[in-house]
Amino acid sequence: MATDRVELPPSYMFRPAAITVAAGTGVTWVNHDHFTHSVRLVDDGGAMHVLRPGDSVTVSFATPGLHHYDCSFHPRDMHGTVMVSNK
Repeated sequence: MATDRVELPPSYMFRPAAITVAAGTGVTWVNHDHFTHSVRLVDDGGAMHVLRPGDSVTVSFATPGLHHYDCSFHPRDMHGTVMVSNK
């Protein structure tokens, strides 16, 4: 999906879980759930951003390709991808 925003609704999921952005785009995750979650960049050194309810984080993706992420607290249920294309 062509968007640069991923929502975390009250349901232990990322919505949408798979997005496509141009290289250099900042992707923003927003936690609307009642629980703390994280965005762990699996393919990008494992950097983890903890999101308490109401928090958000923006990460820029410069390298084209498929980038996987998950919630380190709930990796079985919460995972997704960012496909980064050339500008």
